Amino acid sequence: MLAIQVHPLSYWIMKRLATTEWIGLPNILANESLVAELIQDQATPQKIAIQMGRLIADSTLREKQIEAFELQYKALKQNASELAADAITEWAQLNER
Repeated sequence: MLAIQVHPLSYWIMKRLATTEWIGLPNILANESLVAELIQDQATPQKIAIQMGRLIADSTLREKQIEAFELQYKALKQNASELAADAITEWAQLNER
């Protein structure tokens, strides 16, 4: 679940510049409403509690999110530590000359 409140002017600007239907990265990557988005006046403690309650009570919804998160993780995983080590090794070899 995503809950966000920003300054009204920031929200007004972002709303007009938005190019996607969603704000949350999981939703953007899935191209669907995977996680609830409570924005501005919708981000109240009561509505947050209701959304969290849905996730706790609905195992199907929870499993759908977990499966989608695992797919997104696998798609985004790039072995950053290995790539960084390779880049440093390459840089060091170039500077030995």
